Amino acid sequence: MGVPPGTAGATNDDIVFPPGGFTYSANVHQAGQLDWPQVEQTEATLWHLTRIASITYRSYLETKAGETRNDIFFLKITGFPSLDPLKATYESANLPEGFTLEQGRK
Repeated sequence: MGVPPGTAGATNDDIVFPPGGFTYSANVHQAGQLDWPQVEQTEATLWHLTRIASITYRSYLETKAGETRNDIFFLKITGFPSLDPLKATYESANLPEGFTLEQGRK
């Protein structure tokens, strides 16, 4: 499930797939294993009449040149049953040079 801290090439924001669904390795706790430093996340909620959308994401990422960092966006929408977040198309604005976004599903 998770990779213990100190493993070469592994970081606390690696995406892992335990039985409860994908998450950061920092959120997987195993008996007898050291825990990773927590991945700080921000939740924002938007309201429009009877529709509510909430998104959880990392609002701050720090990395060195050549390193890869992961940011999982969790999107939840209520009051709009015809919209499936997994089938929506997403785009970014003002993304710094050298950054890429990938939409993945598991």
